[in-house]
Amino acid sequence: MSSNNSNQTLVAIGSAIIIALLGAVIYLYMNNNTTGQKLEATNLKLEQTIQLRDSLDTQFNEAILELDEMKGTNVELNEIIEQQKADLTKQKNRIAGLISSKRKLNEAREEIAGLNSRVEQYIAQINQLQGEKETLITEKQTLTTDLTTARASNEELMTAKATLVSEKENLEEVRAQLAEKVEIGSVVKTSKVTVQPYKIRKNGKLDKKKSAKRTDMLEICFDMNRNGVVAAGDESFQFVLMDPTGTPLLNDTQSGSFQSKETGSEIRYTYEVTEAYTNEAKNVCVQYQDPNGYQKGIHEIMIYNKGFLAGTGTFTLK
Repeated sequence: MSSNNSNQTLVAIGSAIIIALLGAVIYLYMNNNTTGQKLEATNLKLEQTIQLRDSLDTQFNEAILELDEMKGTNVELNEIIEQQKADLTKQKNRIAGLISSKRKLNEAREEIAGLNSRVEQYIAQINQLQGEKETLITEKQTLTTDLTTARASNEELMTAKATLVSEKENLEEVRAQLAEKVEIGSVVKTSKVTVQPYKIRKNGKLDKKKSAKRTDMLEICFDMNRNGVVAAGDESFQFVLMDPTGTPLLNDTQSGSFQSKETGSEIRYTYEVTEAYTNEAKNVCVQYQDPNGYQKGIHEIMIYNKGFLAGTGTFTLK
């Protein structure tokens, strides 16, 4: 082989080696560059993951703190806040899972934004409930004030009613007393009560008698006294004739009863007569026959007008 051929061969081999080395260098450079980019991308994702986790923790903790600060004495409202905190915890855990997968960081960002929106909704809801509570408290205070005022007015009305009832009772009592006085004042009194026993002959003539055995009829006479407050008109008088034993003389056709205005008890009367009254004194005589006859002894006569005792008298039969 000639020296020229050897040199050419060496040059070719050297060129091949140089080309191979250059290729290796280029490959290593390219490979190292790709690895750096991948490493840089990985570091970026890691940094984003850490930032998202920090942001999630910060926002969650701030939301929990804000909700806790909104608690008060309202048991129902506190229960709502606790339920809201539980919902936020579930959402946080779901977002943390998305962050851990590294491939769902964008979804995690959206969920974090949704977390903020939900917190704002919760706070708005709590503020609304607190406002409604304050409104209810104000209405309750107003109703309590109105109720207190109404009770006070009712007590005043009850007191006034009791006073009126008492005054009415007093007036009715006074009125009753006045009415009784007026009624007593309207009684037509009687006086000069006399009784004449008679025997009735067969021809109808009357003979005066004194014995009970021979007496068929009694003529009772009395004076109606003048009473200026009584209007003219008919006046009724009830006679109660008592036998010597104190028993009233009664019969089925002429006797009756009335209620005494003085005692309230029922009084059985023997005979009743109605006479015209003209505001002047007047003598009245009535005749009475008892089918059962008469007894010996002192008899008493009581005359009533308008339920009051108007006069009395006595007579004796032998």
